[in-house]
Amino acid sequence: MKIPDEASLIRAEVLQGIHDKQFHLEFIKLYPKLYEKLVDNKTDDNMLLKLISLREQVEKKTISQDTGDKLFGKVAATKYIDPLLN
Repeated sequence: MKIPDEASLIRAEVLQGIHDKQFHLEFIKLYPKLYEKLVDNKTDDNMLLKLISLREQVEKKTISQDTGDKLFGKVAATKYIDPLLN
C-alpha cells in the first residue's frame, strides 16, 4: 500500500528547502541519511513514512529510541527478509 500524497509532501518540503541554503545545509547536517532517502526517488514511501513517524514518536518521548529501532526493524524484516524465507 503506497501513500504517495504524504510522502510527496514531505519530499517537496525538503526539496523546496534546497532554495534556502541555510535550511538545506542544516537539514543535511542533522539528518544526512534521511536527506539521501528523501531525494532518492527509489526510496519506498511507506518505509520512509514509517521511519519519520517513529522518529517523531521518539522525539516526543512517546516511545524510546530502543523501541523505535525495534519497531522499524520489525517493519523492515517483514518487508525485506520474510519474503526471502517463504
